[in-house]
Amino acid sequence: MKKIGLAFLLFSFVLSVYAQSGVIKGVTGAVELKNAGAAGFVAAKAGDAVAQDTIVSTGLKSSATIEVGSAVMVVLPLTRLALTEIRASQDSDSLNVNLQAGRMRVDVTPLAGHKASMTVSGPSSTASVRGTSFYFDTRNIHVNHGSVLFKGSRGYTVEVGAGRASIVKMNGNASPSYFVGSSSDAIANQGAGPVGYDPSSANLGGRGISNGIPSGTTPGNPSNPGNPGNPGNPGRPGNPSGPGNPGNPGNPGNPGSPGTPGTPGTPDPDPGTGGVDVNYPQ
Repeated sequence: MKKIGLAFLLFSFVLSVYAQSGVIKGVTGAVELKNAGAAGFVAAKAGDAVAQDTIVSTGLKSSATIEVGSAVMVVLPLTRLALTEIRASQDSDSLNVNLQAGRMRVDVTPLAGHKASMTVSGPSSTASVRGTSFYFDTRNIHVNHGSVLFKGSRGYTVEVGAGRASIVKMNGNASPSYFVGSSSDAIANQGAGPVGYDPSSANLGGRGISNGIPSGTTPGNPSNPGNPGNPGNPGRPGNPSGPGNPGNPGNPGNPGSPGTPGTPGTPDPDPGTGGVDVNYPQ
């Protein structure tokens, strides 16, 4: 009898906790899905089901709206994420997302008397929510309403409330939350980096949620810049080039041909006596 009762309780527990699937509510541009066990990606369309371990990828100027239980996710352009866990029960549901690259907006609105929890993890940070709306790009978080528990790969967990933001610093710690205002529409329209781009390695190419801290806020003192390195020794001068080879002397000119000798003159038949007077005897 006890075994029957235990089996009944176990069966009831299995029925009360079950895997849940989501649905794509809308698609803009090029959006692809890769279901668990599938060989490759296929084009997504509105009405497609998304189950646990499904990977969603959006192209340039593309987005997808996905509804899973009480959570609505807007997958922004150039983003790739995986739905690592989707679970639901009679009075609660749970959703875990691995944001591999890009940005997304999340709205969690549980029904009255229903609990909803969601965790979004990136390469360097994790955001845990229970009824809120926020933007997340693996390193920056901006909360519209509600609150988010935000943690970097190191350090302590920071609670980020409505109208506030936090960033994972280069040392892996989440910064104290700072005021940015309640609207993040401008952030949503800034675009995103390429798929696979890790914003912790740069500044999202000047796009995505801004890494800068708005004026009037001072989240932690920046670290002192390192001393500049000593300049290197100048290189040795190159060897002078050798003198050029002298040019070949020109060939001497050919000697001129000797002139033709002149014709000898005809002898005078009367040579005369020259210029001396001679007197002969009479």
